Amino acid sequence: MSHFSLDKYYGEEVSLEKLEQEAKTGDLLLFYGSHALSKLIGFMEQMPLSHIAMVWRVEQEHVELLPLDTPHLLESDYTEREGFVLGKKHGGVQVARSLLTRIKQYEGKIWWKPLLRCEDRVERSRTLKYYLSKNCGVPYNIDPWCWLASGLREFRDDTDAQLPEGFHCIALVASALRAMGVFHKEGFSPHNVQFVDIVLSERLKMLISDNEKFVYSPHLHLVWDG
Repeated sequence: MSHFSLDKYYGEEVSLEKLEQEAKTGDLLLFYGSHALSKLIGFMEQMPLSHIAMVWRVEQEHVELLPLDTPHLLESDYTEREGFVLGKKHGGVQVARSLLTRIKQYEGKIWWKPLLRCEDRVERSRTLKYYLSKNCGVPYNIDPWCWLASGLREFRDDTDAQLPEGFHCIALVASALRAMGVFHKEGFSPHNVQFVDIVLSERLKMLISDNEKFVYSPHLHLVWDG
């Protein structure tokens, strides 16, 4: 099984300082770790990616434990991480207090895919806050080793009912974007979204509810190689 090449999607590298200044709610970070599990996930996905998370910048309304106008990271992971708030000790849906701290702890590569156009971003950030109040602490719904042993594709079906309650990383991001109105409200299951749907612009546009209101960069900008 050969990897799908990402070479034509790579944009210019971006410093962590620029990322911290410019990252906005709805931006995506894509990860490819150096450990065995990440390599196995990449092998199953047929591309060098193993994890995805979404930026959340609290711009106006106060959120307990999270400072204003600072980028945080929303993700679902099977382990609890240091520096995370708004989650539970068993992992699952979590929000990192500091985007940069989370990045600097990572062993592997991280790319930034910014949401270039987003109408009513502040209101959508407020919607995301409500979504998180309902979903933070929801468990990671698949043991990653069992997931791989059983075959990744087997878990992707036409309905959410085939999966235990909870979110793996891609499903969480897709579900959050749907709650914000960026992705279609109806007609697709967040659990069916794959890395290739996020990376390829033509496939990503099919998930977006209005391609005039919401535009993602076609490029992946390397922000970390640790």
